[in-house]
Amino acid sequence: MDGTTGTHAGKVTVLGIGKAGVKIAAILHSTPESAWLKIGAADTDSASLDDAKIPDSFPVGFEWTHGIGTGGDVIRGERAFAHPSKHKVEEFFSGSSLLIVVCGFGGGTATGGSPVLARHAKKLKVPTLFI
Repeated sequence: MDGTTGTHAGKVTVLGIGKAGVKIAAILHSTPESAWLKIGAADTDSASLDDAKIPDSFPVGFEWTHGIGTGGDVIRGERAFAHPSKHKVEEFFSGSSLLIVVCGFGGGTATGGSPVLARHAKKLKVPTLFI
């Protein structure tokens, strides 16, 4: 917050990826203290996104996972964020002052997708923190 007006100086975006990240983002989204954050979720598993009930949810890799996840396959997780889905995700955090990515590293969507997201954020010059 800027000390004079009580407003936030920049836009902080939180993106949950993979099943664990989507769950964390959903919990954060449900708290009143997070109202000033832009919160979204991206996953290869449609059930995970449906359960989260986050308005800014992005299915990634659905054209070949058919919404059933990566099955713990890192290559499939990487592929999910590297192809057509990348434009939706990049558009979501473009213009942010800070991107915070929350995820678990179980070997699938987040494990493979995190390095791809890091490259996208670097290209857009958005400082990024992975948790």
